[in-house]
Amino acid sequence: MNDTTEISSIVIDYFKLTREYQYQYGNNTIVLLQVGAFFEVYGLRHPTKDTYEYSPITSFSEICDLNIADKKITLGNHPTNAELPPFPMYHARVCPKTFARELREWIQYIPSCHVVMAGVRDYVLDKYVQKLVDGGFTVVVYDQEKQGKNITRKLQEIYSPGTYLAYDTESNTKITNHITCIWMDKVSHKCKKDDFLCGIASLNIFTGESFLFEYQTPFLMSPTTFDELERHLITIHPSEIIFISEISSDILDPLIKYMGIESHIPIHKIWLKEETLVETETTKKAKNCTKQTYIHHVLSTWFSEDVFHTCIELHTHILATQAFCYLINFVSEHNTDLIKKIHLPTFTNTSQRMILANHTLKQLNIIPDEKQHNHSRKLSSISCFINRCCTAMGKRRFHHQLTHPTTDEIWLQREYDQIAHIQKTYDQEAIGDMRRRLHTMKDIEKMARLIVSKRISPSSMYHMYKTIQEWTYIDTHYLSHIPITESFLSFLEQHFVLENCVGVLSMKDFEQPILQSSQFPEIASLLDKRTVCMKQLESYQTQLNQLIAKEGKIKEGSQQTECVRIHKTEKGGISFQITKKRGIILKELIATSLPLKQLPWIQGLQFSKATANNDEIQIPVVKETANELQEMESKINETMANEYKNVLNVLVDSWYETIESIAQQISHWDVILTKAYVAQENHYCCPVLGKDGDKDSSWVQAYGLRHALIEKLQTQEHYVTNDVFLGGDTNPLGILLYGTNAVGKTSLIRAIGIAIILAQCGCYVPCSQFIYRPYHAIYSRILGNDNLFKGLSTFAVEMSELRLILKMSDKHSLILGDELCSGTEIESALSIFMAGIMKLHENQSTFLFATHFHEILQFQEMSNLERVSVKHMSVIYDAEQDMLIYDRLLKDGPGNGTYGIEVAKSMHMDPEFLETAYQLRNRYFSKTKSPLEHTTSHYNSKKICGMCEICNQEIGEEIHHIQYQQYADSHGFIDHIHKNHTANLMSICKICHDKLHQSNQPIVRKKTTKGYKIMDVISIAERSDDRRSSTTKSQQASHAGDF
Repeated sequence: MNDTTEISSIVIDYFKLTREYQYQYGNNTIVLLQVGAFFEVYGLRHPTKDTYEYSPITSFSEICDLNIADKKITLGNHPTNAELPPFPMYHARVCPKTFARELREWIQYIPSCHVVMAGVRDYVLDKYVQKLVDGGFTVVVYDQEKQGKNITRKLQEIYSPGTYLAYDTESNTKITNHITCIWMDKVSHKCKKDDFLCGIASLNIFTGESFLFEYQTPFLMSPTTFDELERHLITIHPSEIIFISEISSDILDPLIKYMGIESHIPIHKIWLKEETLVETETTKKAKNCTKQTYIHHVLSTWFSEDVFHTCIELHTHILATQAFCYLINFVSEHNTDLIKKIHLPTFTNTSQRMILANHTLKQLNIIPDEKQHNHSRKLSSISCFINRCCTAMGKRRFHHQLTHPTTDEIWLQREYDQIAHIQKTYDQEAIGDMRRRLHTMKDIEKMARLIVSKRISPSSMYHMYKTIQEWTYIDTHYLSHIPITESFLSFLEQHFVLENCVGVLSMKDFEQPILQSSQFPEIASLLDKRTVCMKQLESYQTQLNQLIAKEGKIKEGSQQTECVRIHKTEKGGISFQITKKRGIILKELIATSLPLKQLPWIQGLQFSKATANNDEIQIPVVKETANELQEMESKINETMANEYKNVLNVLVDSWYETIESIAQQISHWDVILTKAYVAQENHYCCPVLGKDGDKDSSWVQAYGLRHALIEKLQTQEHYVTNDVFLGGDTNPLGILLYGTNAVGKTSLIRAIGIAIILAQCGCYVPCSQFIYRPYHAIYSRILGNDNLFKGLSTFAVEMSELRLILKMSDKHSLILGDELCSGTEIESALSIFMAGIMKLHENQSTFLFATHFHEILQFQEMSNLERVSVKHMSVIYDAEQDMLIYDRLLKDGPGNGTYGIEVAKSMHMDPEFLETAYQLRNRYFSKTKSPLEHTTSHYNSKKICGMCEICNQEIGEEIHHIQYQQYADSHGFIDHIHKNHTANLMSICKICHDKLHQSNQPIVRKKTTKGYKIMDVISIAERSDDRRSSTTKSQQASHAGDF
C-alpha cells in the first residue's frame, strides 16, 4: 500500500467515525484521530464552493485558531457531478457489507475533491480538547497504537461539556460541572385533565455528587408548569442536558423553550416514540431504562447489589430513577472512570427544603441574572457578595446552601452557634490568617475525582499535599483537633519526590523522577543505569572540551571552555554540537593525529551541519552511549508512568474516603468562617428562632432591616432602616405598601425576602434584631425582574403565577409582590388584587405587596380583613424648594394617593407637558386638588368648595343650604341669618346631596374639639354608596395591625 492509498484509507475511516458519533451525539461532535505525533481532523474542499464538507473542520480551526492545510491528495472521480452526497450511514446496527457497498458507490459518485486537514501535537491535546468542549462540542479522541509495523487506532475517551474533567486544577476557575438528564412524561386521566410528570437527575463530575428530583403538575402551557424544573436548572447550571420523553417533538420543542435554557448549553433530545421505521440505539437504551431489570442491573453495576431494594426513594420516584440510570450509562460511555466512587443520589424532594417558587432566586437577586453578564461584579447578586469563600470547595458548599434554604431548626441553630463561637473565640488577626491559608488551598475534592479517573497530574499531587499540609496547621493550631491527615501526608512523602512534581503536568514524560526510588526498585535500577550512561557521555564531552581548550589555546575555566555541548531534541535524540569556529579548531587537531593517541574513542569522528552556526559531532561510541541513554530515559518514563498509575490505584482503594473527609472538613470550615467574616464585616445580627407565639405557622419580626446590596451600592446617603413584622399572634398577616415611585418599596420587599433566605441558609442577617419561625415557601412576583415568558403577555404570566400562589400558599408561606395585576385594566386589576388578598388572608399566609391601588381601601371587603395592615414609605414635599424628599420611613396609612406627576417633575420633564398632566388630573381626578386649587362658591366668595362635608371622600361639586332657601324672606334672611351666610353653606358631592334631599332630615353645623362638624347625618353617610362610605384602615383606631 503506497502513502496516498494509506492516507485515503485514514481519511475514509475518519469520515466513517465522524458519521457514527454524530449519529449518536449530534452534529456538534468532532473526532480527533492520532496520526503519528498529531491528532488530526479531515475534510473535503467543495469543488465549486468555498466550504469544507463531511466534518466540522471549519469550526475546529476557528475555535482552536488553527490553519486548514491541503493534504495534497483527492477523493472521488465522478467527471460531471458537482454535488456532494451524504456520507454513508454507519453505526453499530449497520451491516458491514451494506456499508462497504454504499461506500464504494459514494466514492464513485462524488466529484474529485481535495482532502484538507488541521491538527494539534499530542502533548497539547488537553489544551485543545478543553477549547472544543468550552465551545459546546463533544470530542471523540482516537489514540494510535503501534505493534511492530502494525498501526491500529482505538477509542481513548469521549469528552463533552458535561463530562469533561480538566486535568489542570490550577488555572481552571470553574467550581462545578453538572450534566443533567430530564425525563418528561404526560399522564392521562379519565376524569380530569392530564398531568405533567418530570424526573430530573444531575451528576457533578467534579465531586461525584448526584441529585434526583421529581414533581407532578397539571399539564398546562404555562410558566409555572416548569417553575420547579427551571429552579433546579438555574441552581446547578448544567453544562449539558439530555431530554427523554414520549411527548411528540412538536410539543416538546416549545416546552424546552419555555424552560429558559441558555442557548449555548448542548441539548440531546431522545423521543421514545420514534417516527422512523428503525429504532435508534439511543432510543433503545432509554426504553431499557423503563424496565426494572435494567434499572437493577445499572444500579448494581455502580453501587451495591441491593441498592435498588434498600433505597425506597428509587421506587417512589421512578421517573427520576430512570433518568439517573440513563445518565450514568451516558457518562460511562464517555469515560467509565467518571462513574467510579460516585455518591448515592440525594433526593431533593424533602420536607426540609424551602420552596423558592416563581423565579425567586433571580427576582430577589440571590443569584446573578445570566442575561446581565456581570457575574464578576461583587455586588451583582447576594451570592457574589456573600459567598466570599476562599476555596472552590467552600464556594460550592455555600452556593448549595444559598440556593437550598432549609427548615431544619437543629441544623440552623448549630450554624448560628458556630458563627457566634468563631466571633467570640478568634480575633481579626486569627481569622485573617486562616483565610489567607485557605486561599492557598486547591480543590482537593475535584482532585479526588481526577485520581479516580487517572487524570491527575504530578503537579496537582504536589498541590494536594500542600493543601492538606496547610489544613493540618489550621486544624491543630486553631481548632485543636487531632488531625486525620498525618498518615496520608506520610504516604505521599514516602511515594513521591514532591519537589520534583511542581509544574509537571504530563503523566508520561518526566524530566526528573517524581517517585521515590526507595519504594520502586525497578525505577531505582533504571535511574542508576541512566546515571552511568550520563556520566559516560559527560566524560566524553569533558575530554573533548579539555582537548580543544589545551590545544586551541583557550583559557580553561573561562566561559569559553564548554566548546562541545550536549544537545537534545525529540526528533534527533542526543548529540554533541559545536560552533563552526570551534569545529575548525577541532578538525585541525584531528588532522595532526594527536587526539587519536590521547582519546582513542574518537575514532571515526565526523562533522555534519546542524544549524547555520553549529555543526554536529558524530562519533560512533558517543552515538551508541547516547542511544543507550535515550532508551534508558524512555524506559524510565514508561516505568514511572505505570508505577504512577499504580500509586493512583492505591489512593483510590485506600485513601479516597480520607481525601473526601478532609475536603468536607475544609469546605465546612471555609463556609462557617466566611459566614462569620461577612457578618462581622457588615454588622449583621444573629437570627433568633422564635420559641414563643404561634409555633404552628411561619412569621418574622425584623428590626432595623436593611437591603444587603443596596446599603453597599448607595454611597451618597445613609441607608434608612425599617421594622417589618409579619404573622404570629399579634402582628398583621399582610402589609399593603404604598408610596411614590423610587421611594424604596421594591427594595424593602426584596430586603425581607433576602433576610429570610439568608437566615434559613444558616447566615447572619442585615438587621439589628431578627426573630422568626422558618418559612417553608417563598413566592415572589417582582415586576422589576420580570421574565416575559416567550410570547406570553405580562398579565398572562402574572395570572399563571397567581394561580400557583393561591393554590399552594399556606400559613408557612411568604408572598412578595410588586405592582401585581399591572398588566390589565383598572376594574379587573382591583377586583383580582382584592380577591387575591382575601384568599391569602383566608390561607393565613404572610404577604407584603407594593401597590398604587388606593381604590381598594374603599372596598367593604377590605375593612373586614382585620389582619391586613396599610403602610406607606414616606416622602416629604418641600414647597419652598419645590422638590420631593425621600424620607423612606415606613409609616401607617396609605399616604398621599397621587404623586406620579410630582416624581415626573423631579425627572426634569418638559414644563408644558407637566402642566397638561396637572390639568388632566384635576379635571378627571378632582379630589386630588390641593387646598389652594379649590374654587369659591358663587353664593358667597368666602365659602370654599372643598371636600364633601358629609362623606369627606370626594370633592364637593355643589353648595347646599343647611336651612333651605325656600324658607328665606324676600331679603334672603332666614330669621336673623342670611341664607348665603357661610355658616349656612355646605360643600357637598352630588351623591350625598341627592340622598340628603331624599331623606329630608334636618342637619346643623356644630363646633367640636375637632373643629366644626355637620351633625345628625350619620344615617345618611351609612346609607351612601358602599364604595364611598368605607374608611381606610389607617383612619380606624380599632385596627391594631400597626407596629
